[in-house]
Amino acid sequence: QAARNIRRENNSSPGIDLTQKSEPGILQVLGRWFYPPIHGTYPSHYAEFQSYGRERWIEMFRQPQLVHVAEEPLFSYTQFGLLRFRLLSLRLWMARHGLASSRAYILRKVEVASI
Repeated sequence: QAARNIRRENNSSPGIDLTQKSEPGILQVLGRWFYPPIHGTYPSHYAEFQSYGRERWIEMFRQPQLVHVAEEPLFSYTQFGLLRFRLLSLRLWMARHGLASSRAYILRKVEVASI
């Protein structure tokens, strides 16, 4: 009742119901786990995957003043902290077999000789 009175007082659009809940349903939440929304400006998940893939990072690090020392796969992560501290050995195995979404790159800065 109070929300309707506020709407009338503010001359809000009659098509907007301020009392309606905007919480997602359980199917929407579960759907995000299996098919998360695209972040950033990429047109698809595949384009985003390519843009943040290993080859792209190696190319970005290819600078005269940087030396690529090493890289290490990190744990395979899931959205929303699902299984945060569980199945660590399985997640590490997945990372070592190329199924991780994160990698650590170790770089060393070197002096570039000026001509």
